Amino acid sequence: NTTQETATLPLQEHGFVLNKQEWWDAMAMRYGFELEGVPPTCGCGKTNSIEHSLSCARGGFVYMRHNHLRDLTANLLHEAGCKDVVVEPRLLPLTGEVLTLKSANIANDARLDVSARGVWSPGDKTFLDFRVFNSLAPSNNTLPLDRAPRTLR
Repeated sequence: NTTQETATLPLQEHGFVLNKQEWWDAMAMRYGFELEGVPPTCGCGKTNSIEHSLSCARGGFVYMRHNHLRDLTANLLHEAGCKDVVVEPRLLPLTGEVLTLKSANIANDARLDVSARGVWSPGDKTFLDFRVFNSLAPSNNTLPLDRAPRTLR
């Protein structure tokens, strides 16, 4: 929404400040114009486009968007007064448990994105794991928005 992009407070500490090029790029994307200065080929070898860069795990912005969301959430939890805020906390290794979901991380060095105490109730530890996806990708076009994240499991 252009109104949000032009009316958002420029909070440097949370990364809500766009430089001149980022602002022009955001406006071009909003109105469907071509971006200037974008390489024709992605780092993965495929033809580059806005759509591709939002979905490509190798040369796109998926990891950058994920890590920004992770770090912003950790900072906001800390500012909100949560205790023991940890980015990428290690999980306890499995000791014979059987996990049936395909998304289960059973590696000995498994991590989630953020953990903190006091998110839902004082003293309780909450673990958060983020999934970033492009809701406009062809693979997600036919899914209702509330079902798309389930396909990432």
